[in-house]
Amino acid sequence: MNQEKQEAEFEMKHWTEVLMEKLRNPKSVRNFAVYFLIALAGVTSNIISATFLRRQFGIGFGSSIVLGYLTGMVVGFVLTKLFAFNARNSGNVTREAIKFFLVSMVALSVTWFFSEVILRVVKFWFDHYPNTQFLLEALVGEITKMSSDLTGFSFSLAFIDRFLFCNLGGICFGFFANFFGHKYFTFKTTGYYDRFITRKKVSR
Repeated sequence: MNQEKQEAEFEMKHWTEVLMEKLRNPKSVRNFAVYFLIALAGVTSNIISATFLRRQFGIGFGSSIVLGYLTGMVVGFVLTKLFAFNARNSGNVTREAIKFFLVSMVALSVTWFFSEVILRVVKFWFDHYPNTQFLLEALVGEITKMSSDLTGFSFSLAFIDRFLFCNLGGICFGFFANFFGHKYFTFKTTGYYDRFITRKKVSR
């Protein structure tokens, strides 16, 4: 029993050391930081699109997530290709676009699933503790008033609602699926695409 415990501690220590080595690697930190900024741009376009479609056209929560995500996906691919993972001059735009789409579809499923789960949890909470929703609405109203007073412009922050927070929550889970998928699959030469094309030519 003690031996198994020691082996488990050794494996955990080894895993931790590997993680620390990754964090000490300037290139790894840079990749993550650059990707985070790119993802932020994609998320911004995603949120704006989803919120606009939901509030102006009455599109359902789940559908708005999908449509908003597709908008952010286009922005994300262009920026990631140009600035992240040293992929600008890879010369593999077609295959990277295909792989980017596949990874993004997985991340979209993750985003949609967790957004829906969080929405149900929030709805359950508000149904049982309605004062929480009133406090949120009052807080948004107060922030709107303060912002208007400071800037001298009158505007509304009514778009800050439960749906926005639930969407953001789902996007947080999808972010990690996207990062690791693009890093180790989309913008990395694996050879699968070449083998697929070769087999396709041979079969003819």
